[in-house]
Amino acid sequence: MSKSIYGSWRRFLIEVELARNYPMPFALNAAGAAFRNPILEQLLPSLLHIKAVAILDAALKEVLATRNLSVPRTYGGGLKARIEFLNERGLLHDVTLLHRIRELRNDVAHEFDERVTWTVLNGDLATIHAVLQSFGLVGPRPHFEAFAERSGACESTEPDVLFAFDHTFGVREGTKIVAQITWTENVMRDDA
Repeated sequence: MSKSIYGSWRRFLIEVELARNYPMPFALNAAGAAFRNPILEQLLPSLLHIKAVAILDAALKEVLATRNLSVPRTYGGGLKARIEFLNERGLLHDVTLLHRIRELRNDVAHEFDERVTWTVLNGDLATIHAVLQSFGLVGPRPHFEAFAERSGACESTEPDVLFAFDHTFGVREGTKIVAQITWTENVMRDDA
């Protein structure tokens, strides 16, 4: 199992979980009703899709290198050539999905109006993960779960702060915390 691809993909999946759940910590301040930002809803899945395809491309380059294969110039260059070359050698299957994912990545990167939804991103991540797993670059897809916590009001030692709340937003794999962001929210005195 490639530590480089494995680590990159794992870190990426953690980032996806954080990004997908970005409203979660704000729900703690809004009586459970945090709203999804329409701008982030368009940007985040699209940007994450581009990053996922970059990891796929790096993985296919690694597969070629570890098998001492090189894509002949007749295939052209880039991800399309790597997909076709590996497919013709029987190392990739159902490349129609991979080409659709690649083409969508190109459209998002080069066309102003093209966007990816969370639903499309989820499906494409499953396809990419299956390819990475078929080459032994990653294991079964880990189950990550986002969480958010807010402490009760705490006294503060800072002048002009009436009280403070400690916030934590992160991702768990089972009971283990694998990513965590913390911050303190200060409520200032009226006369501060």
